[in-house]
Amino acid sequence: TYEIVLAPWKDCNSNLVLATCEIAATPALDCPGNGRLDSCDIATANGDCNGNGTPDSCEIASGAQD
Repeated sequence: TYEIVLAPWKDCNSNLVLATCEIAATPALDCPGNGRLDSCDIATANGDCNGNGTPDSCEIASGAQD
C-alpha cells in the first residue's frame, strides 16, 4: 500500500484535496485570491472576528461595517 502525504501548504485543511483544486472548482473559497482557502487563512493569519467564515481582510476590503 501507499500513503499519500501532501505538503501542509498545499492541503491546509487536511481533506486530501489540493487547495488549488478546491479553489478551481469553487473560486469563492479564496476571497482574497491568494491561492489559500479562506478557512486556512482564518486559522493562520487573517482572522474572522465575527465568525462568519469570511476573512476579515476581505470584509474590510469590500467595505463591510463593524
